[in-house]
Amino acid sequence: YEAIDGFYWRSLDTAEATLIPGRRGDDFLSSVAFSPDGEWIAFWTGPDRQLKKVPKSGGAGVLLGHG
Repeated sequence: YEAIDGFYWRSLDTAEATLIPGRRGDDFLSSVAFSPDGEWIAFWTGPDRQLKKVPKSGGAGVLLGHG
């Protein structure tokens, strides 16, 4: 889910959420989705409309394409 300080993920078997390291809310634009294995998060970036993915543990985004 999105919050003021960034994006969080939470396992369905726990109530505690974890901030995705290195990701700030202004880097994400829309359409945030998890990969089928739950290890990656895909998202659209700001005005440049790039589709990227990032490991749920955080880190640099990997460019997948342009919108």
